Amino acid sequence: MFLFLIVPFGAMGGYLSVAIGYQLTQAGVSVEEVAALVAFSYLPQTWKFLWAPIADTTLSRKTWYLLAGAVSALGIFATGAVPADERSLPLLYAAVLVSNVAVTFLAMATESLTRTPWRWQRESSTESYPRWAASSAGTAAIGWTARRRTRCTVC
Repeated sequence: MFLFLIVPFGAMGGYLSVAIGYQLTQAGVSVEEVAALVAFSYLPQTWKFLWAPIADTTLSRKTWYLLAGAVSALGIFATGAVPADERSLPLLYAAVLVSNVAVTFLAMATESLTRTPWRWQRESSTESYPRWAASSAGTAAIGWTARRRTRCTVC
């Protein structure tokens, strides 16, 4: 269930770095400028701890999720609607900033939902099993992929 809730978070980054990045490079925008735009999109993730207290103390998680989902959907639309050329980069930067700030609120709402206690969780556990399992599986998959892609003689 949580997979579907966090999809806009991944869709935002994927759409920008793949589809919009391709369109911009085909329109003559340099790879450096496209990379700077993609890097700029991660800036709200770096600073989301500043507005996390707002999400924690004001509206409900459901309300934050719905608002952030609507703003991020409009942001994805605006990112695609802006002409893919060098003159439109400032407008594209603004759309990317607003939509990625919205996505941080969406992610915070989803992350708080994953912290709800489960029936099968031990009472004394301070960490939920789904979070541990996802983290372990992700780490194992990354390690397995890295090992297969590199020719490490020690591994």
